[in-house]
Amino acid sequence: MRALVWLPVVFAASCARERSEASVAQRPVYLTSGDSVMIIATGPIVVPNGLRGFLVRFYPYSGLADTNRLRAEAMELLGILRRELDSAGVPWVALQATNQSPGPKFGVFHVENYGFVVERHADGRWYRSGDVQPIPLTP
Repeated sequence: MRALVWLPVVFAASCARERSEASVAQRPVYLTSGDSVMIIATGPIVVPNGLRGFLVRFYPYSGLADTNRLRAEAMELLGILRRELDSAGVPWVALQATNQSPGPKFGVFHVENYGFVVERHADGRWYRSGDVQPIPLTP
């Protein structure tokens, strides 16, 4: 039985995605670990009564079964995107791994997602939501 990863924020019920500003340009990202992911979509995300953040939805070619591997891929992706995110001034980012493969879809299909929420603190460093230790990102 697969364990589900629950986010501190329930995106499905409480978020409104601003599609007019979302980027849907798909691009592959080659990670130093040897893995690769496809960024499917990026854009602002709003939690009602909360701060506006940023969503990065990606397809990990390694699959969703190994959540430790997914976390490592998400944190490496954060490191790659950090300059863009820092310059945009977003206070938090949701990195969402999905089994929905890139490309157009037709018909009915089952989609699973795992998410990792990170926040930028006043010291300018990124932290996993609820953590007190910063994420070690390479410059």
